Amino acid sequence: MTALRHKRSRRHAPGSEIASPAQARRALIALAGATLPFFFSLPPWVAGGALVIVAWRAWLLRSHRPLPGSPTKVLLILLALLAVIVSFRSFGGATAGGAFLVITAALKCLESRSVRDFRIAALACWLLLGAAFLLSQSLLLGIYAIAVAWLSVWALLSVHETLDWRVGLRPAGRILVAALPVALVLFIMFPRLPAPLFRFGAPRLASVSGLSDTLSPGSIAALAQSNAIVFRIRFEGPLPEPAAHYFRGPVFVRFDGTHWLPNRSRGQPQTGYFDPHGSPVRYRVLERGNGTHYLFAPALPLHVSTPARLTPNYELLAPHRLWNDIAYTGTSFLRYTAQAQLPARTRMTNLELPPGIDPRTHALAREWRDAAKTPAEVVRMALAWFRKEPFYYTLTPGRLTGRNQIDTFLFQTRRGFCEHYASAFAVLMRAAGIPARVVTGYAGGTVNPYDGWLVLRQSNAHAWDEVWLAGRGWVRVDPTSVIPAGRIEASAADAVVSSPVTHFKQLDTGLIWQFRNLWDAVNTAWTEYVMGYGHSLQNRLFNKLGLGGAGPLTSALLMVAFAVVAGMLVLLFGLTQWRTRDKDPVKRIYLRWCRKLAVSGLKRRPWEGPLDFAARVKRTWPDRKRDADEITRLYCAARYAGDNAKVEALRRRVREWRQAGSGPAAKTRER
Repeated sequence: MTALRHKRSRRHAPGSEIASPAQARRALIALAGATLPFFFSLPPWVAGGALVIVAWRAWLLRSHRPLPGSPTKVLLILLALLAVIVSFRSFGGATAGGAFLVITAALKCLESRSVRDFRIAALACWLLLGAAFLLSQSLLLGIYAIAVAWLSVWALLSVHETLDWRVGLRPAGRILVAALPVALVLFIMFPRLPAPLFRFGAPRLASVSGLSDTLSPGSIAALAQSNAIVFRIRFEGPLPEPAAHYFRGPVFVRFDGTHWLPNRSRGQPQTGYFDPHGSPVRYRVLERGNGTHYLFAPALPLHVSTPARLTPNYELLAPHRLWNDIAYTGTSFLRYTAQAQLPARTRMTNLELPPGIDPRTHALAREWRDAAKTPAEVVRMALAWFRKEPFYYTLTPGRLTGRNQIDTFLFQTRRGFCEHYASAFAVLMRAAGIPARVVTGYAGGTVNPYDGWLVLRQSNAHAWDEVWLAGRGWVRVDPTSVIPAGRIEASAADAVVSSPVTHFKQLDTGLIWQFRNLWDAVNTAWTEYVMGYGHSLQNRLFNKLGLGGAGPLTSALLMVAFAVVAGMLVLLFGLTQWRTRDKDPVKRIYLRWCRKLAVSGLKRRPWEGPLDFAARVKRTWPDRKRDADEITRLYCAARYAGDNAKVEALRRRVREWRQAGSGPAAKTRER
C-alpha cells in the first residue's frame, strides 16, 4: 500500500506530466531565439550546431518518434566538449564557456519530455542571454534580448494553461512591463562598476583593433575596407583643425629590413620630457573593446580619467587589455615640444639600420644630406621628391620581395599604402643621420551631424613618421599626404577616409550615409548613457535632480524610496490584473468544478478542452457520468452559444457536485 501511494505521488508530482506539443514547441522556439545572437560572437559552428539539435528535437516531436538513447546523448556531449577544447584551445574564459553553454542547452532538449523539462529549457534562455551579453553589449543585442525574454516568459506561461499563441503573448508582455519599474530602479541606483568583478580568460575572437605589434607592408592596407568603429571622440568647444586629428597608437623604433618592431620600454616619461604650448583641449572618448592596451587621445595627453600610463614614446596604455567598451575623458595639448634634448642612447636607437641592405636608398639620403644645410631642409627635400616622382597611392601595391625591399619600393614599384611611405621615409631619414621612427594609429575621421561626435573607423588606420630636429624635438611628418590626387587609385580613394591633411576624402551624402549616421548616433547614446552609466553619470543625474552631495544616509533613504515606489507600481499592476482576471462568470464557474476534480486527484490537463476532459471524468468515475455530461453541456451552451439562462443551472450543478474519491470511483481511478 505504501509503495502504491509512493507511485501515485510520483505520478502526480507537479510538472512530471508529459508536456503537450504546444508547450514543447514554445520552449523550443524560445531556445532557438536565444541561440541566434551567438552567430555574431562565436564561431558559426556553435550556434549552427545548437540550432540543428533544436530542429532535430522539433522533428522528433512532430513525427512522434522516440528520443535518442543515453549512448547517443553521452556521445554528443563528449563531441561538444572536444569541439570546444579544439576550437578555443582551452575550456576557460567567456567564449569557451559560452560555447559549451549553448551546446549543452540545446542537448537538454533531447531528453526533455515532461513539463518540468521544458520549463528548464525556457529558463535556460535567460542564461544564454547573460552569456551573450558577456561577449557583446551592442544596442541590437539589447533590443533582441527583449524579444527573447518575451518568448521565454510566453513559454513559461504555457506550462500553466493552454493559450492560443496570440493570446499567450499578451500576458507575457504585461509581465515584462510590470518588471520595468524594478529594473529601472536597479539600473539608476546601482551604476556599472569601474572594473569587472571577475576576470575571464581573454576572448580570442574579441580582438578587433587591427593595429598590430609589428608593422610590415600591407598590414594597414588590410584594414582600409573595414568600416568597423574603433572609437568616438567629442571635444569641448569647437572642433580642432583637421591637421590635429591624429590619434597615436603603437610606435615602432627597430627595423630589421622588412618589419618594424616596437621598443619595449616600460618606463614613464621623465620631467621635462615634453613642453606644452598654448591652451589644452578637453574631450570625451568612447572606445570600443579591441583586445589591446591602447587608449586613443589627440596629440600629447596630459591627463585621462581612466587608469593609464604614458610610455617614453608617448603611447597611452591601459593597465589591462580592453575587451569591453570604455568611456573616459581627457586633456591634451595640440602644440608642444616633445623631448627637446635627445639622450645619446635614444638617438642611437632611432638611427639604427640593418647593415648591407638598400644601397640606393642610402645613396639618395647621403646626397640630400650633403646638399642641405639643416636636417629640416632634408625633410623638405624628401617630401618634394615624393611629390615630384611618380609614386602612386593604392590598396593593391603588390608584394615586395627580396633583401632590398625599400630600394624596390622607392625606385621600381613606387606603388604603396601609408605603411609603405612611412617605412621608406623613416629609412631615408635615418640614412641621412636624422633620428626617425614610425607611428601608427588613426587619423582623420568623420563628424556625425546628428550628435557632433568625431567617428574613427578601421578605415582611418594610418601610419606616419616622427623625426627629431634640434630645438623642435619630435616633429610629425606624414609623407602619404604629399601624394597628388591624380595619383590616388580609385580603390584607395573609395575605401579609405584618408589622412586629415590630404586633399581627398570619402564623401557620401545619400540616404544610406544619413541613415548610417543616425544609427551611429543612437549607438553612441546607448554606449554613453546605458553601457557607460557609472558613478560619474549617476552623480550628474543626481545633481540635475537636486540630490547632489547627498551623504550615505541620504543615499540609502533615496534607494529605499525608489524601491518602495517601484514595489507599489508592481503591486498596483498585480492588483489590476487580479481584478480583471476571468471576467467571464461562466468560465469562473467551470474552473471551480475543475478545482474540485483536482482535489479528488483528476487534474485537467492544460491542452484538454471541455469535451475531452468530460470523457476522462466519465472513464474515471462511471457513476458520475450523467452529472459530468450535464455540467459540460450547460457550460458549452452558456459559454459558446451565449445561452445566459443556463448560467444559474450550471452554478447549481457545480455547487451540488461533491468530492469524489471513495467506492467504485476510487478503484477505477487507481486502475
